[in-house]
Amino acid sequence: AETIVSVVKRALEIPDSELPRKQSGPQHPAQDEVLSRILGLVLANRCQELGLSMSLVATTADLKDFVRWHVFTDRSEERPKLMEGWRSQVCGQLLSDVLNGKMTLRVKNPKSEYPLSFERDE
Repeated sequence: AETIVSVVKRALEIPDSELPRKQSGPQHPAQDEVLSRILGLVLANRCQELGLSMSLVATTADLKDFVRWHVFTDRSEERPKLMEGWRSQVCGQLLSDVLNGKMTLRVKNPKSEYPLSFERDE
């Protein structure tokens, strides 16, 4: 612990002018957060129905990647993890349909093991 404290103290003494510049990553629209949270609910319900651990299917970063690919690209870029292989079969089309406005999400029964219902809009 003493070594760590010593290193941190030395680092804090370095002048700002000698520090490396902060890397600025790509800026993403605010919709990323909102849409990925909605997809997280959709995915959690789907995984519950199928008896899968959500953490095996996707992370928060995977959901954000899916949103960015689906909403903000021409989809010629590499497909996100959620649109490949078994993950695509488990949730890819459902997530796409939700983002395309083809599905309505509602609470069917809050006491149910599967409280959410997804209804296809015709």
